Amino acid sequence: MLGEGYCMSCEKSRIKVKKICFVASIAGTFWAFYSGLIKRLKELSVDVTIVTSDDPRLREFEKKLGCRIFPVEIARKMSPFRDLLAILRLARHLRREKYCKSTNRKILTELEQQNVEE
Repeated sequence: MLGEGYCMSCEKSRIKVKKICFVASIAGTFWAFYSGLIKRLKELSVDVTIVTSDDPRLREFEKKLGCRIFPVEIARKMSPFRDLLAILRLARHLRREKYCKSTNRKILTELEQQNVEE
C-alpha cells in the first residue's frame, strides 16, 4: 500500500511517494520474498512499514533494513473474534497513516520514474 504519493487508486494526487506498507500474516514472508524490494525502496528514500504478527526476529530485520514494524496478531487458524480484532487494528493503522492501494510492480514503476525525473 502506497501513501503520500500518487498511485493507480489515487491518480489525482501528484505528491511524491513517501511511505509504503506491506502486510502479511507470517513474518518470514518478508525475509523470503520482500527483503530485496524493501532494500530498493529504502534506497529511493521511501518509509517502509511492515505489518505482521509479532516475531522476535523482526527487530533484527527492522535494524538491518531500516523499516518500521507494526505488530498485529494475525491468526493462521480461523477465529472470528481474533480475526475481527486484527482487521480493526489494521484498518485503524492504515487509516491513521493514510495509505492508498497499489501493487508491487506499480509501486516500483512509479518510484523509478520519479527517481529518473529528479
